[in-house]
Amino acid sequence: KQWVSTQSTGFKVKYTQQKEADKTLYLSTSVFLYNDKGTKLGEANFIFYVGKREDKVSIRGSQRFYFDGPWRKTRGCQEWPGADLSELGGFDFVMTTAVGSSDMFQFEGNAGQTITIDMGSCKTYRQWRKMIREATSAKLDLYTWQEDLSDYITTQYSEEKEKKTEKVLS
Repeated sequence: KQWVSTQSTGFKVKYTQQKEADKTLYLSTSVFLYNDKGTKLGEANFIFYVGKREDKVSIRGSQRFYFDGPWRKTRGCQEWPGADLSELGGFDFVMTTAVGSSDMFQFEGNAGQTITIDMGSCKTYRQWRKMIREATSAKLDLYTWQEDLSDYITTQYSEEKEKKTEKVLS
């Protein structure tokens, strides 16, 4: 699935669990940033790894950002081992990817629990902040190679715009 925006300050994806994971699941969520000429400048990426651990669903993630185009020579940042999202209690939550914030990846569970992933400690975060000033559009992309992922998880998309209004597209 892909969504494109020219005014977004944050992409929100609502994940809804359809059935509990009985096997390992993989899902990559990326926000690609482009300048006014359509050149890709960078990518904020969060990869979910879902599985069973002692009769409980384990949700882990790997968070990172990369540079591209004229910023390609700038080293990206990857946090591993990634975040443990298991306290969200399953795959029923809203994820916000806010590329302009050091709290780049934010999760809110149905019961109100929140997990925030701070990317501001990365060595190249200052360069990331400079790069995003050049971005004029963004594209949200969800990727998996698992054809049956929608049997386990469904998604709904919205975006935060500068005035903090949301447009739900499903």
